Amino acid sequence: MTAKTMLTKDSTHFYYETHAKDYFQATHAGDLERLWRMLSQRLETPALILDLGCGSGRDLRFFASQG
Repeated sequence: MTAKTMLTKDSTHFYYETHAKDYFQATHAGDLERLWRMLSQRLETPALILDLGCGSGRDLRFFASQG
């Protein structure tokens, strides 16, 4: 790929498309339960959460499991 082509592509989208597997491997096993619980305590039940740019879906999977 030429430098000109890289500059004309959306850099975030391009990065994710070329590094998605590496990102997943580096982040999927992180223990974020403490942070998830802190956020959960601030939400009213039932709550809706909009997850944009959800990556591997790890956070969404946790919140979905909590109802």
